[in-house]
Amino acid sequence: MIFIRMNTREKLLFQIVIIAGLSWLILFFFVFPGQDRIARIKKEIEGKRLKLFQYQNAMKEEGTLEQKMAEIGQIPRLSASEEIEKSKLLKVIESVQQKIQGIQLLAMTPVESEKLDINRKLLVKIELEGTMENIVRFIYELKETPEKINLVNLRISSENIEGDKLRASFIVGQLLTVQ
Repeated sequence: MIFIRMNTREKLLFQIVIIAGLSWLILFFFVFPGQDRIARIKKEIEGKRLKLFQYQNAMKEEGTLEQKMAEIGQIPRLSASEEIEKSKLLKVIESVQQKIQGIQLLAMTPVESEKLDINRKLLVKIELEGTMENIVRFIYELKETPEKINLVNLRISSENIEGDKLRASFIVGQLLTVQ
């Protein structure tokens, strides 16, 4: 009844007030609580993603640790005296040098071995001459031998050498487990 007695302007204003009131009710009872819930869910998702990332890193680290433990298990044993093992190491270095043409082995000097907890590191100082390509190939071949040889303290210079040859000096080491 009241709606019938209103003029057009009042009817329009009444409709606007009703629509605004309904919009306000919808916003406060449905939209805003939904947005809070969405924000809370997004935070949970981020937390779970962070946990997943941490678990993935832990799994990668576990795989790396297992691989390192396997490598440690494959460390050769010091079966004879250090001198015999050093001579074997020198033979390996010499055989690698013979494979590569263009490398001139100037000196191979055994260095005093390092004593680690249950391991020994046999060391040999090497000086050689050759092109950069041949030196890199020599180092690569040394690293790829089954004796697990490591390179320490590489120094390359071109002083007092003719042409494109370089002089390299470095120490190679082989880790052996003491029985």
